[in-house]
Amino acid sequence: MEPPGEYCTQRDVMREGRDAGSHLTQLDMSETCVEGQADSADEANDDPDVFEATHDAIPNNPEEDLRLRYLAAATSTNDDEPVAESDHRFAHFERKGETLHLEDYAHELAFLPDLSEEVPIELDYNGTNVKCPTHTPEQATRLTDLLKQNEQIMISSGNALPPPAYGVVCDIDVGDHPPIKQRARRVALKYLKPLYELLKGLLRAKLVSFSKSPWASPIVIVLKKNGVDIRLCIDYKKVNAITMIMEYAMPLVDDLLSELDKYLWFCSLDAASGFWAVMMTSRARRISAFGISNGYVCRLD
Repeated sequence: MEPPGEYCTQRDVMREGRDAGSHLTQLDMSETCVEGQADSADEANDDPDVFEATHDAIPNNPEEDLRLRYLAAATSTNDDEPVAESDHRFAHFERKGETLHLEDYAHELAFLPDLSEEVPIELDYNGTNVKCPTHTPEQATRLTDLLKQNEQIMISSGNALPPPAYGVVCDIDVGDHPPIKQRARRVALKYLKPLYELLKGLLRAKLVSFSKSPWASPIVIVLKKNGVDIRLCIDYKKVNAITMIMEYAMPLVDDLLSELDKYLWFCSLDAASGFWAVMMTSRARRISAFGISNGYVCRLD
């Protein structure tokens, strides 16, 4: 396992970006660029069983690169074209909302957060959880000033993300097993736009980044209960099958109670979005990579 401090500065908190609600018709893009990207997408789909990642589009601008990939996929995908019975390789991997819900696959898939809409963090310093009637005016002012000084680590409701946790990292140990690279599953045209917005939000939050990892797990589009909104998931079944189980000796409850018996004050803290605040080692980021349309590989950061 690698030193935890090395990864604590690799992801900033969620930054203000472009409007996540922009539509395809609002994108200013030349016809030549669209045709060029569409040709590349067609070439990538010539052999769907071969999964190759290309990284020469716009290496210094991942959001713009993702936008071009989305345009190429939307141009090359014909949602009205039926799938030939003899060629199921091009079948869309989707399920109807009434048959596949989040709770059905909660223990089998890795669910990524929905960051398609940026939610500003608004803190109420006059709320009942801040103001105390027993405080003097001086104490109330000191408390408010202290909270404002540490505003960057405060988490509000919505899709706000915490800064990276310090002193802990996540690692995935697969031993000497060779990389498993599964081809990207084709996404139906009606889900391309929501998928693009989800990936764009994850890029802005620096939860994912483009990668040349030799590993790639497929994504799964899961419909929410309303049958319209989607949740982006990753199918790690093959990776989980070869991952070595990390043993951890759970402390006994009686021992904990005996240890706490001598204390007068207790504090209980719950990490906000704690799962996504834990950084990953370089090895874990490579192994957790997932494939999207047009042969691109993203990794979790």
